[in-house]
Amino acid sequence: MDLTWIIVIGLVAGILIGWAIGASRGRPLLGAVLGVFGLVGWIVILLVPRPGPYSGAVDVGPLEHHDPHRPEHLADGTLPRSPND
Repeated sequence: MDLTWIIVIGLVAGILIGWAIGASRGRPLLGAVLGVFGLVGWIVILLVPRPGPYSGAVDVGPLEHHDPHRPEHLADGTLPRSPND
């Protein structure tokens, strides 16, 4: 068998195994991408934590920005003087 076919079959196998490992971790696409690197990629995808219930973007509505370090007497858009001024 030609060396090119061995490389192609190895890459396809690595991607498929990475996809399967990634799917078990909740990240199939990342598993497929890391599967290109073979055994090292499979180990890395095994070490990646599973996504938590709050890992996606959640619309929480409008939030007011409050900086606890900003003095109340300063107007919006102004900054206090720095120690180096």
